[in-house]
Amino acid sequence: MKRLISVFISLAILASSAAHAGTGIQEAYERALKNDSILQSARHYQKAAEAVRDQTRAGLLPSVTGQYIASKYDTDRYDKYDTRDLSINLVQPVFDMGKYLQHGQSRYTLESSNAKLKSAESNLIVRVVTAYINVLYAKDKVELMKKKQDGAKEQLVQAQKMFSAGLVAVTSIHEAQANLDTVGYDIVNAENEYLNAMVDLESITGKIDGVKCLAREFGYGVHDIGTLDEWIATATANSSDVEYYRAQSKYADDTVRIIRSQHLPTVNLILNYRKSDQVSNIKSTETTYKSIAAQLSVPIFNGGYTSARVQENRERFYQSVSDMNSALNDVKKKVAESYTALLGSKAKIAALERTAASNSLAYESNKKSMTAGVVTLVDVINAQNNLFDSLSRLLQAKYEYFTGYTTLKYHAGVLKPSDVGFLESIINSECKVN
Repeated sequence: MKRLISVFISLAILASSAAHAGTGIQEAYERALKNDSILQSARHYQKAAEAVRDQTRAGLLPSVTGQYIASKYDTDRYDKYDTRDLSINLVQPVFDMGKYLQHGQSRYTLESSNAKLKSAESNLIVRVVTAYINVLYAKDKVELMKKKQDGAKEQLVQAQKMFSAGLVAVTSIHEAQANLDTVGYDIVNAENEYLNAMVDLESITGKIDGVKCLAREFGYGVHDIGTLDEWIATATANSSDVEYYRAQSKYADDTVRIIRSQHLPTVNLILNYRKSDQVSNIKSTETTYKSIAAQLSVPIFNGGYTSARVQENRERFYQSVSDMNSALNDVKKKVAESYTALLGSKAKIAALERTAASNSLAYESNKKSMTAGVVTLVDVINAQNNLFDSLSRLLQAKYEYFTGYTTLKYHAGVLKPSDVGFLESIINSECKVN
């Protein structure tokens, strides 16, 4: 039965699978890595987060400022004179809890950006795989409709011969012609779907030279996808969405500590070097000044502003925890939906294989029965429509299996570039077989 189905499908895609023409899915993905604007945006966001880390580190390091003033004076009491004033000032934070906490908090900004980048990278794989497989399906559908058209032409020729022999009425010719015209319209629609699918794919990858073909003998029914509990556990530990909100909640928690630290004093060490030849704008002998000082700042009262901000950001922390829990629940839901859909795809493929085999036998039987005058041309046309409809749905189901598996791994947070290589090996192996 599976051999019979493979024959029909192979005939449908013979022209497209006879050679290695076209861009493979691995190459399409590599092009998308350079071309996709969404991924580029995530990369820039991540680089900006790295810069934030550097900014907070700078707050813990000494700051040095230099100043040089050259002045000209013209007064009533003194002759005209020039003065020069050079100063260098260094401030080293000794104790500033807020700055220490801000530097620690910046790692959560980086974790959030890394999670966003990971999500964008995985999402790109999903989009490339989905768009590529949509092209494959649309391409095969065109070929399948052309095979259907060949059958419709044979029916028209047979109807004309039977009419000439006085075996059928002229209405049989009209019915055969109408069926052929309908199939022609279906081909036009299928070709439009292919063009639209190519536009979608190239919007991600840039211009490519068509696509390759996908294996039809992959063991869909025996491919072990594990249990739902295993996938949920994997998603809980690896989902980039959960990682993002987890980092956001830690960031919000540190924000409370940072604001609370504004109640604490700060201590700075200040070093100063100055060389000047004026005192109170009066020309004098050049003198060098060197000083070292400890600066203590103690907040006393600011109207309760700091306390109010602590309360505000404590609530924002609780909000971020709720957001994280919602993200986790949403991921679990999406994993469960993707998992059950994938199981359904396996069952759907098996059912459609049986349906296609049955429809194939029915189609061949009706063609023979029409020659014997047992059934009418309408019966043959209906049998043909049923066969090619089941073949089209079978092709679609097999393609959806791969997009479904890719989506499941994406929601679980374990979709990797190597998964694109897995699909590439299937695509190339089929091209070698046919």
